[in-house]
Amino acid sequence: EELTKMLSKNAFPVAGLTSTHILSLDALLSVIDHIELECQFQVQRQKSDCMLVY
Repeated sequence: EELTKMLSKNAFPVAGLTSTHILSLDALLSVIDHIELECQFQVQRQKSDCMLVY
């Protein structure tokens, strides 16, 4: 949580854009992508578990 907070602050600059901002945005998007993949995995697992019950 603290990491994403720091990355989001660095990803959107107040002044000019630097390579640090781009790297922060890239890292933040990677974290979001990983969270999405984990959510999709959980949904698929729940569907599989539900099908086994019936």
